[in-house]
Amino acid sequence: MHERGMAPLIVNLDQVRTMLWTRLTRQIAKTRAPELIALRDELFADRPAD
Repeated sequence: MHERGMAPLIVNLDQVRTMLWTRLTRQIAKTRAPELIALRDELFADRPAD
């Protein structure tokens, strides 16, 4: 999530990022939905590769 977007307003940003990453990854594994892949890519574009 971009630091100029909602990120500065979220107190527990690390927890929210982890939860979103986990849920999106799980849903993508089940559905392979291109919309979810695009959402994940957009939300976590600034995240370093694992």
